[in-house]
Amino acid sequence: AIRPTPQLPDRLRVHGVGARGREAQPDLIFVVDADALHYAFVPTVRIVGERVQLESAARPALPAWGEIPLGDDGRAVVLPFDDLVERLRPVAGRVPGAEVGLAATAEVASLRISRVLLSMVRAGMEPPALLSRGLHDEARSLPVELVMGEEREPPLELFVRMGGYSLSRRGAGSEDIPRVRDDRGLHFDLATLERRARAAGDVPAALRYMGVVEWGTVLDAAFHLRPESGPLSLVLY
Repeated sequence: AIRPTPQLPDRLRVHGVGARGREAQPDLIFVVDADALHYAFVPTVRIVGERVQLESAARPALPAWGEIPLGDDGRAVVLPFDDLVERLRPVAGRVPGAEVGLAATAEVASLRISRVLLSMVRAGMEPPALLSRGLHDEARSLPVELVMGEEREPPLELFVRMGGYSLSRRGAGSEDIPRVRDDRGLHFDLATLERRARAAGDVPAALRYMGVVEWGTVLDAAFHLRPESGPLSLVLY
């Protein structure tokens, strides 16, 4: 039996980071856009004799998708969406302990993603890995741990703000990496971020972000900052 890496359909417009991360193999996948939370269970591929069978313990299973409307309650704080928690509980109960992955369109505000993450955990799901779209539309994964604003002093910490990045290394202070302008326009300096992060070595790292920053920007930073030996700490405030 094989759990395949799912492909992300074009219509969901999932933000991509190329070949970074690893191929994802979740049991349950979610995609957030401006209006809804789309979800599907990933079937298992089983080889029986000379036949290939798809098996799924729950529905909807790929290529079918379910949809949960995701409104705006006007609260600009990192708290679960109460109505979303109630809608997610039956989904969580279909496959208890399912490995979950969360993707999103690039323009969704990061605050919205933080609140969806908390809603999923409150509904009884395992903390999800962050997903992006790969070069061939495959889902690619970055494992994270959710940190609820506790005081921590990781060896490496990145703060994503509207004007660029602030990268802090324990014992070496903080360095600003401003946005740069070139023939592509004004953009975040991912190349410099990755050089600085690699120079710090393979150490535990944490990521913070302003809630108004688009999720695509945060996801780019996460996949460039990623530690190799463990999950990235995603700090929610």
